[in-house]
Amino acid sequence: MKNVGIDIIEINRMQLKPEFIKRYLSQEEWKEFQTLATEFSKKQFLASKWALKEAIYKALPSEHLVFDQINITENEYGQPTVKIKDYQISLSLSHNQTNVVAIAICH
Repeated sequence: MKNVGIDIIEINRMQLKPEFIKRYLSQEEWKEFQTLATEFSKKQFLASKWALKEAIYKALPSEHLVFDQINITENEYGQPTVKIKDYQISLSLSHNQTNVVAIAICH
């Protein structure tokens, strides 16, 4: 059985407050976030991580997931990847200048 989670978020709704950011980014993601130069790139990065983690949360409703403990990376093709326990999770992310949409499929 496959579980699917989907999330969409408006980029400009993201808040650049450190107390908000640190609750939702892993330590590795936080380091990457700090290298971003523009306000928009920071908001887009946060929206992407948020949408992916929300989609994962929806695909794994029985798991107790803590967002800052989920580390989303990219593979050699730029596709988002994640490792949570023994789950095989496929992720997809798309965005434009306004919105980010993420899909997580747990196999």
